[in-house]
Amino acid sequence: MIPAFRTALKHSGFTYLNIWDDYRKKYPEGYGYTQFKEHVQKAFAVQHASFHMEQIMGGKLLIDYAGDCLLLTDRETGETRPAEVFIGILGGSGYTYVEASESQRKAYFFNSIRRCFEFNGGVPKLIVTDNLKSAVTQAHRYEPELNKDFKAFALHYGTAVLATRARKQKDKVLVENAVRLVYQRICFALKDQVFFDLHSMNQAIKPLLDLYNARMYQQRQTSRTQLFLEQEKPLLLPVQPYELLTYKNTLVQKNYHVFISEDKHYYSMPHQYIGRKVEIRYNETLVEIYS
Repeated sequence: MIPAFRTALKHSGFTYLNIWDDYRKKYPEGYGYTQFKEHVQKAFAVQHASFHMEQIMGGKLLIDYAGDCLLLTDRETGETRPAEVFIGILGGSGYTYVEASESQRKAYFFNSIRRCFEFNGGVPKLIVTDNLKSAVTQAHRYEPELNKDFKAFALHYGTAVLATRARKQKDKVLVENAVRLVYQRICFALKDQVFFDLHSMNQAIKPLLDLYNARMYQQRQTSRTQLFLEQEKPLLLPVQPYELLTYKNTLVQKNYHVFISEDKHYYSMPHQYIGRKVEIRYNETLVEIYS
């Protein structure tokens, strides 16, 4: 049976608890869960030396997307399309935020991080992200290059960003283990439900997320929620709402104005900048022009 267990554990959503349930159905008088897990692990354990890195409270928010998406169903046609699952984990307590999102595109990505900050009631000193297109302009084996929007986003919140290095799996171990647990305990429970919109999907995620955070750690007599409230939340920076800026390069016209096509408005400049190339940064409430 061990080879079958090994195969089962490679599939998303399967855990020792899943295969133990199947085992007890076949052998009602068999091993209890703890003994069963110990025997299975011994049967195909491979020992690797590793270094334990202690996570600092309030130090990091680890963000990623689940590899397997949940599905949204078109109410009229019945066709399905994937919904991305954003996951943010505070490194110190393991306190976790999960939401379904339309895509990984920049605006959705930033809004997911913003809602994660609001959920936590604060901002950590560092955001750790994979080499997502919404975060990184160019991946690099030593120091990936962040895009200017993400730099501005981090600057607004008074935090820093660290992108994991390309082809360096050890940089991603902590977040990938957390993502695997979230998929097993939240996404897997929802995989057979039908959702017609993101709101209903996120409403279904919320109670499962609360249970996940309240679940006791196996090796510690505490939960993610308890650790977060007692030790990590007091160390987070305050949250100030952020609006994504749009960037545009243009020339100052002869009438010493620049034009923004989205709102069809002209904005004046000092006359000595006529003909110069400038960068415009703007959102719904603010326009900044840099030379």
